[in-house]
Amino acid sequence: MKRILFIILSTLLVLFIVGCKNKTKEKETKKDEPNNEVQNGYVQEYTGEYMNYKKIDQVVGSIHQYKMDETNNYVLEDGKSNYELLLPDEASAALISFANEFINLFFEATNLKLEISYDSDFDENKNYFAISNNTLFNNSGIKLDYNQIQSQGFIIKTYNNSILINGFTEQACLNGVYEYMTLVANYRYLGPDTYTLNTNIKNIKLYNYDIIDAPDIEYRVGSYSFVNSSNMRKYRFQGSLFIPINGHTWHNTFDYLPPSTYKETHPKWYSVDGTQLCYSARGDNDELALMQEQVFEVLKQNLIAYLERNIVTFSIQDSNTFCTCPTCQESKLKYNGSNAALVVKFLNKISEKVDEWFNGDGSEYKRDLKILFFAYLSTNVAPAVIDEATNEYKPVDEEVRCRNNVCPFFADIRGDYTKSYYDETSANNQYATNLKAWTNCSSHIFVWTYSTNFHYYLTPYNSFDAMTNSYKFFVECKANYLYDQAQFNQGQSATGWSFLKEYITSRASWDCNLELNDLYDEFFSEFYSRDASVIMRELFNEYLVLANYQTNVLGYSGPNSIYHNPFQEKYWPKRTLLSWLEKFDDALSSINKYKDSAPGLYAKYYSHITAERVQYTYLLLKIYSSSLSEEELAFYKAQFHSDAESNGMLYESELANSLVTNILK
Repeated sequence: MKRILFIILSTLLVLFIVGCKNKTKEKETKKDEPNNEVQNGYVQEYTGEYMNYKKIDQVVGSIHQYKMDETNNYVLEDGKSNYELLLPDEASAALISFANEFINLFFEATNLKLEISYDSDFDENKNYFAISNNTLFNNSGIKLDYNQIQSQGFIIKTYNNSILINGFTEQACLNGVYEYMTLVANYRYLGPDTYTLNTNIKNIKLYNYDIIDAPDIEYRVGSYSFVNSSNMRKYRFQGSLFIPINGHTWHNTFDYLPPSTYKETHPKWYSVDGTQLCYSARGDNDELALMQEQVFEVLKQNLIAYLERNIVTFSIQDSNTFCTCPTCQESKLKYNGSNAALVVKFLNKISEKVDEWFNGDGSEYKRDLKILFFAYLSTNVAPAVIDEATNEYKPVDEEVRCRNNVCPFFADIRGDYTKSYYDETSANNQYATNLKAWTNCSSHIFVWTYSTNFHYYLTPYNSFDAMTNSYKFFVECKANYLYDQAQFNQGQSATGWSFLKEYITSRASWDCNLELNDLYDEFFSEFYSRDASVIMRELFNEYLVLANYQTNVLGYSGPNSIYHNPFQEKYWPKRTLLSWLEKFDDALSSINKYKDSAPGLYAKYYSHITAERVQYTYLLLKIYSSSLSEEELAFYKAQFHSDAESNGMLYESELANSLVTNILK
């Protein structure tokens, strides 16, 4: 079977490469005869050991209830409307800002500007878009259910011909506003400076809306630096959620207990090698109590300072180490190889102290606090065993069951993020098992994954198919939070189809059952311009065919694939790279008409297209510089630097020690 599959894959790849020779003929064929080989981002004929793209059943996550019955009435008829926008009298500046965003989108779609009214001006004879907890919502008798929608979900309900949009937070209300505009005007936020929206709409029917929608993963965060404070909410991502400790949210245990302050007087607070804390205080219960008290005092100060935030981390230092003292080793042996058992016990005690304070002197600071620790590297393994009666994991004992507000923040860089967490043949199988075990040790799970090559930012990393299926896996594990880390420090742009990745994250982490091909269609319809959309989609589809061949046959996969060296000729045939670079020229030619008539549009689309060209010019130069003529070398170097620098890409790798301006000179 392996030999047969290898021959099939090799033949298809050769045909693909050779087919690139006659570019004109290929394009003519594709216009009239769609390529039936490529569907949903991969070649469907590939099955078996090399291609593990099994169909994942629909996952039951949060609620996505869309009941809409058409009425005989109109919100907008012949370009006119008697609807106003209703806000509570005490509307915050943020809510007013979100309402104005609704007004602007509605105006752009219909050329009609909605007026804002407040509760004090409420008229029961008028029709409204009623946002948040206003008089009309309170009169309706409709109740919000936190168990259904939590902090980010929303309802859209029709009541007496008015449309109510509400949620438990202002961000949730805005999420509902965006969804209403999607329903009536096909609004989709595709990425920085680009969204779809139908315009010149003259008629909008009123429906009896009964919509309840909430994200499958409650908290979702942008992973590229082009997601910023001005556009994060448009992606329906969350902003600052975490309480920083001395300015740090990750790997911050030494910010609670700085070695420079305490190591000399309390050496037992630190691991034998000094790289981590010792969560048993070397078996000295008196020292452990002092240690926990000091951590609680630091936490208490920050709970007071950041009253609006309700998540805090107490996370190990960034090294694959743990204390090797006898007490820690005995605990590891007792708890099925888990170092994290001691971390859970430590934080359960901190949680008890916080609860006592919340119910006493700190009552004014009380909130639904979650205390996170990293299930990462040396603490990735859960203190759990298989229950033979149920064949499911359970804590070794009740001491290592996380209290309700103590949560593992699951992460492992050693996995293979070109593969789904469902793929039992991949390096992820071990970590998927650990994650499942943690779900039965804690009421809440936070997940941190990876979706770029951190040593080689400017190369593509094929996690596309894996992302959506892994998100389904996380939903099944009842994850509360997802951070799919990518190029967080790369500047205002990124290559490697990164804008598409962020769009997929924004949509599929909200509803993990969405079809990947539909998301591709949504994105490519507009992001590179309608004129260049077909060419750019062809480029991407061809890349996916090659990328899947790389990961499933040629070995661009396996443990630690986020650090894999991609600079091998077998991965990137020169003819293919050159053919793709010619296609970028065609894509750019297709938008030339905007140069004079709409220079702003031209600049936007030029930027989006050339941002993707960077990856393939970079690969050509890194692998084939010696085989290029002097003129070709100069041309592609100039093109690379122009594209990368004009798009604001900063670094060659995560380490930020290789500026784009200094490489490939």
